[in-house]
Parts: sequence; C-alpha cells; structure tokens
Amino acid sequence: MKWKINRRRWLIDYVIRKSLSGVSCVMKVSESDVAGTRCIIAGLVSAKDKDAPQHIDEVEAMLTRLGATVVGRVVQRRGVSSAKKPGGVTKMNAPLRAATIIGAGKVDELAAMASDRQADTVIFVNPLKTSQESRLKEITGCRVLSLG
Repeated sequence: MKWKINRRRWLIDYVIRKSLSGVSCVMKVSESDVAGTRCIIAGLVSAKDKDAPQHIDEVEAMLTRLGATVVGRVVQRRGVSSAKKPGGVTKMNAPLRAATIIGAGKVDELAAMASDRQADTVIFVNPLKTSQESRLKEITGCRVLSLG
C-alpha cells in the first residue's frame, strides 16, 4: 500500500500493488465525493485471494479518513465451480453477471442493506461500467461509485 496525499485538491490516490482483481490499479476518490455520506462497501473478489478482507479493511479506513461513515459490506466471493468442464479458474476474476457484476442474490442483499441502514452511497472496489453503475443505482436507490 502506498498513500499519496495532495492537500491542495484533497485528492487521495490510493495505489494497490495487488488489487482485488489481481491487477494493479489506481483509485481516485475526492473528499467531496464521500464526506458526510453513509456508505456500503461492495465488491466481487476471487476465493483464491486470501488478502481480500485486508484490502476491504484498507478501503474502509481510507473512506473513514475522508469523512464517510461505513455502515456495511457486501462481498461476493467467486470460487472455483465443481462443474465437469474446465475453465473455472480462468473465470475467477470475471463478473458474475454482466448487468451488475455481482449475483442477483447479492444485489438483493445490497438493496435491503442500503434501505435498512439508510445508506446513500454504495462504493464498489471493482471497476464498473457506466451501465452497471446505472443499473445498481436503479436497484439500490443509492449513488454508486467505483474505486477501480
């Protein structure tokens, strides 16, 4: 982990050497995006990634430093299937559903949690397409941000 703080713009570049998807990425979140919000951290992680809980903890710490209140987590773990066809390992980092990146059950869980805990923002640790962000916003009723 490496933190660089540019105090003039209140922009934090959060660099993860080994991100949740196994690829290095730079996540940019401005303080104005999350300050004073009640947020839920969500994401899709590989079952093989043993550091995933630590990465989620670090994202939560970063959001707390920026002034957000983290009210919950929804993490979809993608494991190797027991199917007879090979290829389960190669699909470990692929989205579970193209429309929402996580499965339908986790989307329902996320929407229920957002409603119960009065969250106003859902922050995904994975990169999301614009269509995925808008679909998740429609389902949860919350603003959706992607750190990836």
